[in-house]
Amino acid sequence: VAVDALRGCQEVVRLVSGFDEQVAARQYYSAIKTLGSLKDVYLPRVRCYAFGKMLEASVPHMETKLQGAALSDMKDWLYGLKKTTRDIGRHLTTRMHAKQRSWVQRDSAATATERHLVSPAVQFVLDEEFDRDEPVAVELMPLYQCLHINEKLGRRAEFRRSFTEDRSNQLSLILDSPVQFVSGQLASFDAMLFDIIGFFVVEHSILASAPDFCSRADVDTLWEICIARLSDILARSIQAIRGDQNVSPTLQGALTTFSYVQEENAYDVRKLRDLMMAIFGA
Repeated sequence: VAVDALRGCQEVVRLVSGFDEQVAARQYYSAIKTLGSLKDVYLPRVRCYAFGKMLEASVPHMETKLQGAALSDMKDWLYGLKKTTRDIGRHLTTRMHAKQRSWVQRDSAATATERHLVSPAVQFVLDEEFDRDEPVAVELMPLYQCLHINEKLGRRAEFRRSFTEDRSNQLSLILDSPVQFVSGQLASFDAMLFDIIGFFVVEHSILASAPDFCSRADVDTLWEICIARLSDILARSIQAIRGDQNVSPTLQGALTTFSYVQEENAYDVRKLRDLMMAIFGA
C-alpha cells in the first residue's frame, strides 16, 4: 500500500512539473489536459495525504497561471493586429478603387437605358474578376486558444467581457487618432479609415467563425459607435472641409469608397451615407 501511495504521489509530482513546462512552452492545449487529469484522476488518489491536500489547494493558482499565460499571448496578438488591420484596410480600399474605375468605364460604354438599370448593387455582382482574389485571411488562433482555455476553466463569461472591453478600447484608440483636414494632408484620415476597415474585417471574421462567442448585436453596436464618432470628428472640422475646394471632393471620394467596402463586408452604411449627404449634399 505504501509503495502504491508513493507511486501515486510521484505521478502527481510528474504531472505538476509537466504542467509548468507546458505553460512555459505555450503548449496550452496540453497544459489544460494535464490539469484536467490531475484534478479528475490523480488528486482523488492522494487527497487523503497532507501532500495531496496542499496540492489540491494549489489548483486554483495553477488555473490562474494557465489563464494568465494564454491571455497574455492573446493580448500580444491584439496589439500586433494594428499593422495587420491597416494593411487589410489599405488592400480592400485599393481593390475598391479598381472596382470603381471599372464601374466608370462600364457606365461610359453603356447606353442610357443600361446605365439606368445597372445600380451600384448590381455592379458588385458584375465584378467577378475582383472577387476571384484570395479572401482576406485573419489569424485567429490566439483567440480560439484563449477561449478554449477559459471554457475549460469555467471562466468563459469573464473572458468574453474582457475581450469585448479590449476590442472597444482598440476601436476608441483608432477613432482618437489625430487627423487633419487640410489640402495635401489627408493621409492621417485615410489611415484612420484603413484601420476602421481592418478592425471590422476582424470582427466579421470572429463573428463568422465563432458566432456563439461574438454576436451580431455586439458587432453592430461597435459599428454604431464608430459611425457616431466619425460624425463627431467630421462635424468638428466642417468649416475646414467645406472651405477648401480641394479637401471636400477628396474627402467625399474617400468616404464613398469606405462606404462601399463596408457595405461589401455586410455593414449597414445608411447612416454613413446620410452623414455624407449632410456634409457634401450629394
